[in-house]
Amino acid sequence: MKTSVKANASLKDRRIFVTGANGFVGSHLCERLVMENCQVTAFVRKSTTSEPTNIIHLKDRLRICYGDLRDLGRLYDATKGMDVIYHLGAQSHVPDSVREPCGTFQVNAVGTLNCLEGARMNDVELFVNAGSDKAYGDPSCLPLDEKHPLRPRSPYDASKVAGESICAAYHKSYGLKVCLPRFSNIYGPRQDCRKVIPDFISYLLRDKPPIIRGDGTPVRDYIFIDDAVNAYLRLVDEPKAIGEIINFGTGIGTSVLNLCKLLINTAKLRLTPTILGQPTPGEIKEQYLDISKAKKLLDWSPKIELAEGLSITWQWYKDHPEFLGIS
Repeated sequence: MKTSVKANASLKDRRIFVTGANGFVGSHLCERLVMENCQVTAFVRKSTTSEPTNIIHLKDRLRICYGDLRDLGRLYDATKGMDVIYHLGAQSHVPDSVREPCGTFQVNAVGTLNCLEGARMNDVELFVNAGSDKAYGDPSCLPLDEKHPLRPRSPYDASKVAGESICAAYHKSYGLKVCLPRFSNIYGPRQDCRKVIPDFISYLLRDKPPIIRGDGTPVRDYIFIDDAVNAYLRLVDEPKAIGEIINFGTGIGTSVLNLCKLLINTAKLRLTPTILGQPTPGEIKEQYLDISKAKKLLDWSPKIELAEGLSITWQWYKDHPEFLGIS
């Protein structure tokens, strides 16, 4: 069962602009904002092959706006009259960033700049940027707190650092109110099948051993989607969050191999994962976050433990195998 949600009075009737709205996190955020009676504009990239499937069930409750983060003019027009911008749109796949670094920077860094310009020119009240713990790179100590040096390893990591730095500059130069959350690995229903958890599940749904392409040792901090969405909403409530970098995660590290074993147990299968041992360029060996600042500043903490979150996620994909291309 998912966590119960409490109405957020400060969000009611506010005009909210969400980039990356058809993505995994963006679609869940849109669902919650609609529940909070916000006036939501969902900014999505136009596809020639399909409708924005992750939010199509909300089409009568929000406005879908097509555009590209690289198009400043479009963003300027689309953000007129908005109160809050949640900027979640990004090229988020590390291997893709290694293959296409220029394209990744155009979307993630220049795209962020364009969103900020739209916010500045249209006097938007608040800009919330989707940051990543990948900005920290290889840790000098664990858990990672917000003062840890930034050591991006992949073009994706560096592009997110660049976007966050531009946000901070707009806050200091123009007085634009910005929030700078850094999230650990968010997971849950509707996540892209190229990510590790839905990838493992795609094998389990066919009763096949999951394939671990690396050696299974990298450690990550996995936060369930409901907890991440609650964090995004909490940021709008708290003036102390303005201009602040804040970590959101669980503070608990789990190896890829143990994650796979947990999913196998959740599926009640007797399988052994296949470990290929292939190194991934830019792979960080171990990361998990210190979330004490979020607890102190926002009175926020994660509610869903990994086993429960994986159970919810497994059941959703089991009920929607078509999402993974399984008939």
